[in-house]
Amino acid sequence: MRVFITGASGFIGRALCERYAADGHEVRGCDLVGDPARQVAAGDVAQPGPWQDCAAGSELVIHTAATVSLRLERRDDIWRSYPDSKIAAEQVVLQAHLDDRVQCTVVRPGDVYGPRSRAWATVPAELIRQRRFVLPGLGRGIHSPVFIDNLVDGVVLAAASPDAAGQVFTLSDGIGVPYREFFAPYAELIGRRLVLLPTPVALGAAAVAQRVARLQPGDNEVNPGSARYLLRRGTYSIEKARKVLGWEPRVGLQVGLQRTVGWLGEQGLGAR
Repeated sequence: MRVFITGASGFIGRALCERYAADGHEVRGCDLVGDPARQVAAGDVAQPGPWQDCAAGSELVIHTAATVSLRLERRDDIWRSYPDSKIAAEQVVLQAHLDDRVQCTVVRPGDVYGPRSRAWATVPAELIRQRRFVLPGLGRGIHSPVFIDNLVDGVVLAAASPDAAGQVFTLSDGIGVPYREFFAPYAELIGRRLVLLPTPVALGAAAVAQRVARLQPGDNEVNPGSARYLLRRGTYSIEKARKVLGWEPRVGLQVGLQRTVGWLGEQGLGAR
């Protein structure tokens, strides 16, 4: 089978490329920066371009391209790159499915972490090392993790199951864990204590950090928006994925964190 993956050089996209290639499929993809050795064409999926030739003839297309960051401040940037456009795209593609124009399945991942994760591994680890990582609400906000291998398992099942066509699935590890517990192994690796602050103090500190970061382009992951994200409560049900796909997260939180922290140590982020 010929598989085409957008965002093929990103965290999730690369993992899917590796899985499908290991399973013997022909895998192609696109990303902002091409990689001819991996048959990844250069291109922005928001614009027509030569990447479409690379996608032609594919039997399965998996759309993972996105900007996974909370440093965007302009509404136009957020619309083009983050969840807003994905939500709108879901409605378009599901309507196309109802009209018998294309068969589709929608997967909504939880907070995807693991080795090579930027959002949930390298960025927080580096901020902890710099003593710039602050957890609002005393770190009691709820994280809804899904280890990368678990997500890939679920996506592969969803793509192959006839019963999944036209359906929407949430894939997470089926648990909620306070952020102070999730990030505790990171802090232990790096040799720092997590900074847990009451929400008003944390939001004020994030606002100050944002103003300072505007003098350093690209270095503005710490801002009130990212702080509020860490205040979320509740988590997601994965019963539909279990029932329809027969999917079960096979890598538990303890093992997933061990693998992630081990990888961070290999990247030189351990205590110095």
